[in-house]
Amino acid sequence: MVQSTSNTSSPTTSSAQPRADDPVSHTTTETLPSDEVPLTAQISAPTDCPICNLISPSCLPPTGGNLSTYLLIVGDPGRNNGPGHNWNVGNEFGLAAQQQANDLQSQGHKVIACRATTVQDFNNALTGHGLIDGGVAYFGHAGRFSISGTLYSALFVGQDPVSNENLYSGNVSLLSNAQLGSNATITLNGCDTGTDVSGGDSIGQLIWNQLKRVVFGYKTGLYFSPLDAAHETMFVRQVGPSDLPTYMVPLGNQVTNPYLVGSHHFEKGKD
Repeated sequence: MVQSTSNTSSPTTSSAQPRADDPVSHTTTETLPSDEVPLTAQISAPTDCPICNLISPSCLPPTGGNLSTYLLIVGDPGRNNGPGHNWNVGNEFGLAAQQQANDLQSQGHKVIACRATTVQDFNNALTGHGLIDGGVAYFGHAGRFSISGTLYSALFVGQDPVSNENLYSGNVSLLSNAQLGSNATITLNGCDTGTDVSGGDSIGQLIWNQLKRVVFGYKTGLYFSPLDAAHETMFVRQVGPSDLPTYMVPLGNQVTNPYLVGSHHFEKGKD
C-alpha cells in the first residue's frame, strides 16, 4: 500500500488515532521505505465483531436473510512505519463493516463478509459467493499514489508490496461483474475514492466503468466515529471507537452521504 503525496490526505501524527486514510508514501508500487518497521500487533478483536477476526483472504459464512444479498470487503489495517507514519487502524475497518453487517441483517438482508489483501482477493469475493443483488461495500485504505510523478487513484487493499495490492487503473480490468445483480451498487468507504487525479479518473469512476454498476465514494478523508454522519457533530474526531458502534464518517462535514461517483453512461463523456 502506498500513500498520497498530496497534503490534503496526509495522515495524523502518531500520537493520535489515525483516520481512515492512505498509508505510507512510495514512488512506485513495488518498493517500501528503508525505515519500515513490523506491523503493530493486532489489537484483540471485540467478541461482538466476528468480521474483525477474519484472516485474509477468507470469508464468514453467509448470514440468513430473505431480502437481497450484500457483500462487505475489508482491506488490510495498514502498517506502522514509525513515529508520524502509523497507518495501522487496528480493528477499525472490521468494526465499521460489522456495524453495517448488523444493520443490514436487522433489516432482513443476507450478508457475506470477506477480508482481502490483493485485487485477486477482491475479485474472488465479488465472484465466489453467488448472486450479489443488494450491493457491495469496501472498508479500507484508499487515496492517491505516485508512479514517475503521476498520481493515480487507488484502493489500498493490501498493506504489503506483494502483487496487485493496490487496485487502480493498471489492474481494475481484473474485476468481474459476473455475479453482480443489475441493481447492485458499490460503496467505497475509503478516503478520496471519488476524487480525480492527474493520472486520470477516480478509482470510483474506474470501478464504475469496469463493473457497469453505480458507485458511491467520497471526495474527502474519512475517520472513525461511534456516531453515523447524520448524528455526528465534531467531524474532526481522532480517537476511534474500540467497539461497536463504529462508523466511517467524512472529515469536515462536507457530505453526510457518499458521493455518486460516475455518470449514468458508465464511461464519463460517452453516450
